[in-house]
Amino acid sequence: MKKKYSSWIFAAIVLVLGGYSFYDYKYAQDKDPSEKHMVPLFSLSAPDVNQVKIQKIDQAPLMLIKKNDQWVVSGPFEDHADLQLGVAFVVGLSGEKAKIGKEGDVQWKDYQLDTPAYSVEIEDAKGNKESIGISAMRAFDGNYFIKKGPQLVIGGKAWDQYLSRGFHYFRDKKLYRDPFNPIKMDVTYNDKGLKQKFTLEKDDKGWVIAGKNMKTYDAQKIERIVEGIKNLRANEFAEGDNLIGMTFRLDVTGPEGKTWWIEFGPLKNGFVQAKSSAVQGLIQLTPSLIENIKVSLDDLRNGRLPFQFDLTQVDRVKINAGGVKLDIKKADMQQEPAVQFFQRLENLNAKKMLAKEPFKIKFNKSIQLISASDKELLLIRWSDELQEGRDKVVYVQTSKSHETLVVAADDFTALPIQNLEKPKAEGVNNEQVPNTN
Repeated sequence: MKKKYSSWIFAAIVLVLGGYSFYDYKYAQDKDPSEKHMVPLFSLSAPDVNQVKIQKIDQAPLMLIKKNDQWVVSGPFEDHADLQLGVAFVVGLSGEKAKIGKEGDVQWKDYQLDTPAYSVEIEDAKGNKESIGISAMRAFDGNYFIKKGPQLVIGGKAWDQYLSRGFHYFRDKKLYRDPFNPIKMDVTYNDKGLKQKFTLEKDDKGWVIAGKNMKTYDAQKIERIVEGIKNLRANEFAEGDNLIGMTFRLDVTGPEGKTWWIEFGPLKNGFVQAKSSAVQGLIQLTPSLIENIKVSLDDLRNGRLPFQFDLTQVDRVKINAGGVKLDIKKADMQQEPAVQFFQRLENLNAKKMLAKEPFKIKFNKSIQLISASDKELLLIRWSDELQEGRDKVVYVQTSKSHETLVVAADDFTALPIQNLEKPKAEGVNNEQVPNTN
């Protein structure tokens, strides 16, 4: 039984190789023996081309059409084409050359070109058309059999790319296509158990949050939303029209009533699915592309504000952290560590703010800044290091905020509290720490 089975496999291999040998032989017989003989596939030059149509047998055509010096792509529907991709495709296609295979009495059936698997047509603004047919059968070296009028020609491997490019490949991935400047943005946030609706408005002084005191918010973060949507590009386009599980929506209004919107869904397989008024169908985005756009009210808070102080008013510092207990005059600090300490202290930035104090968290470390009149300028209390997802954080409370703050643990670890005190040795020139902001 084994022997009979092996014989059938052997016979099948012989038939396949025999078929390849026949077509390779025909290819060798029909092509010009000189490798130098090349012919252009099209006579229309790229600047004159107004339309390209690629059609696979029994499928709807893919078309690139020039309209008002812009390219559109037509497939299941019509959409803006990426200008660079469209131009590069037309320039490459119109400039393609092929080796002469055979002229005259060609038996097209031998090359499966009696009914080509693909047809490629280009057209200029005057309606002049040129077309070629491409076989599904390939030469033994992987090149393409092409019917150019009465000629059989052999196209190169570049046709792998020309024929594989689909509708979504050419679509313009830019999502904010009408570059108007927003004057109002309505936000709907619905993620991680938090539901919020708020409005961002632009007045003569800049961006504000309707009904909120901007002293505790960061207008630059709102500017980053605007910058984010203007630069937003899809990673990919996805099939379907319905977004499942909206987590965020941004409605943008511009001058003269212009509008634009985008919705984000949950994270799935490393991508956030989205839907926008600018494009048809669904969009896929990596989370990093939307981190400055998908924001809650807490994300817009000024994370540095709870740590601000006037360095010129600081006379004394009390520290209880990392095994260090200090009650030290600013004048008795080492200059370089002191400068770093105050700069890093003032640059502390809350990643987020919690409305409620976390349960069973001990704020067992502290830094207190005190003036010459013994007035408390700033008190910072923080917890031991905690793991929050992939991040190591500490919970923080300050005298300038009624909320609990979440700060990267490394920001506190980097405070040079171990080296603040000057060595108590004879002959040391005790330099004053400069009052710089």
